[in-house]
Amino acid sequence: MSMALAMPLVEATVFTGGCAVIHALRRHADRVTMVLAGLTVLLVLLVGIGCTPDSFLTAQAGGLIEETGAVQPID
Repeated sequence: MSMALAMPLVEATVFTGGCAVIHALRRHADRVTMVLAGLTVLLVLLVGIGCTPDSFLTAQAGGLIEETGAVQPID
């Protein structure tokens, strides 16, 4: 099976599994809501970090290193 066909199959499987879990835990809707909200926040943070341009990260890390003196430059 090629990757082009495998990825939609995996997505559908994960979606269906998630629906089954939500359905099974419908009596604990408050807990499920809190867990899903926490996972959403983590996902947004990971996507935000992943989409941050490398030039911005390099500039931020360079400024932090210069301020703290944590790393001494090699000449």
